[in-house]
Amino acid sequence: MYYTCEHCKTYYREDKIEECLQRFILELVEYDMAVKKYFLPILADKKETKTENLDQEIDTLRKQKERIKKAYVSGIFEMEDFSEDYKIIEKKINILETKTYEKLNTNSLSFTPQQLMADRDIEREKLIKDNKLNETLKQEWNRKLKEEKQEFISKFIE
Repeated sequence: MYYTCEHCKTYYREDKIEECLQRFILELVEYDMAVKKYFLPILADKKETKTENLDQEIDTLRKQKERIKKAYVSGIFEMEDFSEDYKIIEKKINILETKTYEKLNTNSLSFTPQQLMADRDIEREKLIKDNKLNETLKQEWNRKLKEEKQEFISKFIE
């Protein structure tokens, strides 16, 4: 496989590009791994944490519950009707409160960029300490298909 320079129309063999730029390519592979491992999942999985609609529904159900209580106290409802309606409303409120908690809880699990960078740096330092960083990066590079390598090189190297 050959690459062509757009400016001087010179052809370069792919294996020579890899050989000459191996350190640079491995740094790009490391960057690519870090983005995929630490940042992409968070950006892709960013869930909406607004609970206003759920809060409104809960509020409406609570008001409905109060109206049923008043109707029962006033003698408009019988005990059986009151307890059935009351249980149904309680179930709906519990479901909505659970959904609200889940939305808010995903927000509390978010990581700061400093935490993510620290995790990445700690992992990197462990690999450097064990002399496995370059080996790991080379393995990652070698795992890529030929098309992936070509796309990778074309994306980062003009």
